Amino acid sequence: MILTKGSSASPDQESLVTISVIIPAFENPDELVSCLRALAASSCRPAQVLVVDDGSRFGASEIASACREFGAHYMRQKTNGGPAEARNAGARVASGDVLVFLDADVAVHADTLEKIALRLGERPHLDAIFGAYDDCPAAPGTVSRFRNLLRHYFHLRSAGKAYTFWAGCGAIRRSAFEATAGFPESYTEASIEDVEFGRNLDRTLPASAPFRFSARRTARRWAMYAARPFSATIPRPVS
Repeated sequence: MILTKGSSASPDQESLVTISVIIPAFENPDELVSCLRALAASSCRPAQVLVVDDGSRFGASEIASACREFGAHYMRQKTNGGPAEARNAGARVASGDVLVFLDADVAVHADTLEKIALRLGERPHLDAIFGAYDDCPAAPGTVSRFRNLLRHYFHLRSAGKAYTFWAGCGAIRRSAFEATAGFPESYTEASIEDVEFGRNLDRTLPASAPFRFSARRTARRWAMYAARPFSATIPRPVS
């Protein structure tokens, strides 16, 4: 179990949730090491960390080694089916009642998981929550820094009702995830599979004002992939 508050918290401030972190990885062991190192420094430790190797042809042994080093569970897909398929595979074996999806090139802040656990523990009507880029991008280069800071700006300025999801740093209750068909596996490469997942989720869950937290993206993929959606939370319908 994950305690969302420290030992000094009063009983009415404490909430317990179990968190499973799911990370798809594909031929990017160096980025994964940074991701796992950041998770290891979290103030709120997850019940399990699942790394799903999406059929890497190169770097597979390094990915497995990084998992051993940081105590993550290593799973390997037989073929490269894309991050949507890898996330779904991880979700099927995850034990937590909250699933936290991270991209391998995202390094969370030390309090990211604590904020997720605290907010979901305090607000049982919330089903999903996702984060924002921070204002201190680690990736070098003028273009990369500009794109990361631009996303940070949009995440904070455009927070509000959510009709989407960000799998780069997003959490969802297992019950809500299982109410959907998961991430659409028709996307065989990283694309807008998380956006479509959020839209599918929104068909049954109304959206509300966001809770924002930060994650540092350690690599950039702007040349190939679509910009990420804005930060928000998605509440469960209240009867």
